Amino acid sequence: MKSINRYIKSHYLPDKSVKSLWKLLIGARTQQTYFDAVMQDLLPVYELYPNVSFEAVTRLVRNDSEENISLINLKLYPYFYYASELSFSSFVLLLQTVSEYLYHSSDYLPSSNRLFIQQHVKQLFTKIKNDDQFIQLAQEVDDLSQYIFKATGSCYFIHFLHGHQIRPDSYEQISKQFNKSIDDIRSQMIIEKNLMLHAFKTREYKLLSYLYVRTPLHINTSDTYQRLINGDSIDIIQRNKSVRIHTIQDHIIEILIKDYPLDISNYLSEQEYITIKEIIENNRYGKLKTLYEISPIKDYFKLKIAIVKYKMEQCK
Repeated sequence: MKSINRYIKSHYLPDKSVKSLWKLLIGARTQQTYFDAVMQDLLPVYELYPNVSFEAVTRLVRNDSEENISLINLKLYPYFYYASELSFSSFVLLLQTVSEYLYHSSDYLPSSNRLFIQQHVKQLFTKIKNDDQFIQLAQEVDDLSQYIFKATGSCYFIHFLHGHQIRPDSYEQISKQFNKSIDDIRSQMIIEKNLMLHAFKTREYKLLSYLYVRTPLHINTSDTYQRLINGDSIDIIQRNKSVRIHTIQDHIIEILIKDYPLDISNYLSEQEYITIKEIIENNRYGKLKTLYEISPIKDYFKLKIAIVKYKMEQCK
């Protein structure tokens, strides 16, 4: 996927190690890797290549050919690749479920066998059926298609939809139909799925907004999150869980990166954010220590929160 690889190379910051990029692309489950992805605008490709070798990533970074180093005008929003895949799978299953229902068919193979997706779609489909909102759904799907086509110039995703007696096309079929390489189609689908997730979050969809999916939190982070929304302070949580305060702070950063609602006003003031934001806008570093050294606010936790807030504001 050449265009996606160019995106990766153009956003990779040279003061970060190649190993950190490799861990990002294979999807290492660490809070440091999540933060590395946010700092470099690489969340959309986190875990994109779970089986890629370290040597291949090294070649990608060090290849100085014009094709690889040229910057491309490619906009990807800061959502996890995994979340965009889950969201798209839910979208496909929802339309399949509606199609089969309208044709009074119950004997079909679901497009996804993942229990989370099936339960998620079942709840939304029940709402649509009980409230007779099929026309509303059709209007939102039409709006979504136009939105994606206007932004990307393509709507390849419609060729992967399931329906009554309708099966998705293969990449080979789509490639021949549009006279595009399979590589180009795969790259464009990543872009379309990322934009679709963004639409589910930001556009005023009464139904499709339910398909906005967040990447699950780590088990310990999830426990911290429940305590935070119940009103516990960082100090109280740290004492009750018998862990270092930095551990709870790392949990908070993960919560923010994965876009779970959380009031950060107790950890970072608006004026502090404005100060750090100015530094972020005028400097592009991959290492937090470098920003810390030039920041008048000497607090790594505040810096991390400000960086994540700044990057996630792209989602608005």
